[in-house]
Amino acid sequence: MTGDSFASYINDRRLANAAEALRRTDDKILSVSQDVGFSNLSNFNRQFKKRYGITPKEYRKVLKK
Repeated sequence: MTGDSFASYINDRRLANAAEALRRTDDKILSVSQDVGFSNLSNFNRQFKKRYGITPKEYRKVLKK
């Protein structure tokens, strides 16, 4: 239906949920990544940057300006 594979769809949902958590909470990035289903922080950082163009830390920093 979406044109993406199931794994790609799940990954996109996880990243969207992580972005929302980064906007709404002050939880540590490791906690956010684990809460949305990533077991590896470096993979989460890599996938987040691929989707949003910046790291989770940079994303949060931009939002606080």
